[in-house]
Amino acid sequence: RQGAALARAAGDMLAWMEHTNASASALGDVGCLEESRQSNLELLAVAEQLCMVFHQLLCRANLGGLCTDLDRLDEAEAHFVEARRLARAVEDPRVEGGLAIYVARLALRRGELDRALAEATKARATLDPVPQLRAYAWAMSSAVLLARGDVTSA
Repeated sequence: RQGAALARAAGDMLAWMEHTNASASALGDVGCLEESRQSNLELLAVAEQLCMVFHQLLCRANLGGLCTDLDRLDEAEAHFVEARRLARAVEDPRVEGGLAIYVARLALRRGELDRALAEATKARATLDPVPQLRAYAWAMSSAVLLARGDVTSA
């Protein structure tokens, strides 16, 4: 955080964003979800001011995932809706598939098993040509199938 504060004071917003993003990620990794959420909200505000669409998209996706973990499910849904709107401008299957995994996890948390399965299936189809992310899509699909009681398919 100290590096982020110094970068912001010096007027280097991109460096501040990089430091703040790294800090937010580290906070989330160690379970400080609310602190990570706050950092992502700060990042989102700056990304919106600077019209940085891809950064807004990443912040929205991160916020949706964090809010899901914090059981702030309506807030998570709103972030994912906005992230998907922003993703249309990016046209990247990794982004689309990653968002489908996040939304499947949200739907699973809400108990919306049909929606979760549809999102997991979308993620698998979208990420099939992306070996680095394919396993995540299959894992989410298996988690949804297990929740539905379909152990054989999982």
